[in-house]
Amino acid sequence: MELTENSFPRALFRRGPVGMLSVRLVSGVELVNFAAADFEALIQDGGNSVRTLKRHLALLTGKPRFQQRLLCDGNVLDDSDPLSLPSSLLLVLVPFAEPEEGQLLRFKTAVENNDAKVVEAFLQRPQDPETRLEPGSLPGLAVAARNDCARPIPVLLEARANIERVHNNGLTALHIAINLGHMEAVRCLVACRADPEKATKSGTTPLCVASVRGHLDLVRVLVEGGANLKKADPGGASPLHMACFFGHFQLARWLVQAGAECHRPDLRGATPFHIACSSGELKIARWLLTLRAEVNKTCSDGSTALLLACSHGSAAVVRLLLENGADMTMTDREGTSALHRACSDGYLEIARVLLDAGDDIDKSNKHGLGPLHLACAHGHVNVVRTLLYLGADKDKRDSEGSTPLHVGCVSGHLDVVRLLVKHGANKDADQEGTTPVMMASSCGHLKVVRFLVQAGADPRGIAQLPERSSPRRKTWPVQSWLQNGLGKVTTMLSQTSCTATAKEGGG
Repeated sequence: MELTENSFPRALFRRGPVGMLSVRLVSGVELVNFAAADFEALIQDGGNSVRTLKRHLALLTGKPRFQQRLLCDGNVLDDSDPLSLPSSLLLVLVPFAEPEEGQLLRFKTAVENNDAKVVEAFLQRPQDPETRLEPGSLPGLAVAARNDCARPIPVLLEARANIERVHNNGLTALHIAINLGHMEAVRCLVACRADPEKATKSGTTPLCVASVRGHLDLVRVLVEGGANLKKADPGGASPLHMACFFGHFQLARWLVQAGAECHRPDLRGATPFHIACSSGELKIARWLLTLRAEVNKTCSDGSTALLLACSHGSAAVVRLLLENGADMTMTDREGTSALHRACSDGYLEIARVLLDAGDDIDKSNKHGLGPLHLACAHGHVNVVRTLLYLGADKDKRDSEGSTPLHVGCVSGHLDVVRLLVKHGANKDADQEGTTPVMMASSCGHLKVVRFLVQAGADPRGIAQLPERSSPRRKTWPVQSWLQNGLGKVTTMLSQTSCTATAKEGGG
């Protein structure tokens, strides 16, 4: 498109008597007409060169200097040439040239080698700074960020490379540099006004990335560049939450000193203290306690720091919390206590710590399940063994009448079933007409059925599992049970000479 006088805002034109420096387009439109004072002001900051004038013209034309050709008496001026007065120059705006594969490869190599001169020469052809070696690959600016090559970055940006372009991985050049810990590239991008708060589609800001990675120096650069250290991700997690979760103590301390709110919860109600305890970060948890973190504060689901620490296996943090007044009787909305979580997740050391501190070994949750039920359900043999040794009720029933043996049979954990039977668990406990053998057979756990029958469990009524439905557990209709393994169980029973007995009970 031809540029005319109407292509530019009138305020950009200088009118008046003929000046010392005049620049016109091929169309005859005069862009600048500088008097001596104007010229001196122009070169004071940028120096006396064609490059300085082109940068000024870029503001008027919207075209970077790489697409400009200034002619004096028919000769093309080099960017490094000095300007002499008086001068009347002709400006020609040229389109991007079609790149050749060899040139693209040299360009990419130059960026990776931090060679700004070769990059400059490529752009002077002129070439589009967003050009890629092949579809789907990264453009030059992202390549520079990935390789911590700061020198080509200002040149690429002057050529109008998009500093905020989001690439296939959802990251900008600044995200890429931060993720890799590249200080020089980050410093350069921030100095060139990359947005330190631009988020990916998932809400990840550069400051989030730096906090996750623990790059304290990069966090400083971002905050100095305008990043808001209080800004949270879509889940309400702040940079401090992230630093605490990943155990970056020095970064966490710096963030608080810089003004981060040390007790602000995320959308789940979890504070940085909750996060530190859940990830087992003892040093950070201890430090936050010195900042008056509330040891028994609950998240939106009722979880305390102690419950979270028990769920994630940090015995050291559990001890710290108990020493600082954590209430081990507190439960979440499901009635789950710290001991329930430790036993459910198989953390024997934590279970011992809690029991040594006086926790109730048979405490029930909202559904009547005790610690032994939960350990049996998940097959944690060592926890089951310890609970039985310490006197847990082996025949305790939940709100639906299930004993730990019922639970172990449904889950098919043979070692757990053996332990329970060894400690005298009732093999024929009735749960709404359902015995442990029936539940094991309904789930197709043949080895468990064989063990129970050989251990003396009554096999009668295996084929008469009653239809029942529970809002909390799977429905056990006869039809589904038959599909799940009754045929296999019957075959197994015949092999153990128990078929006749089973038939007497209606099987």
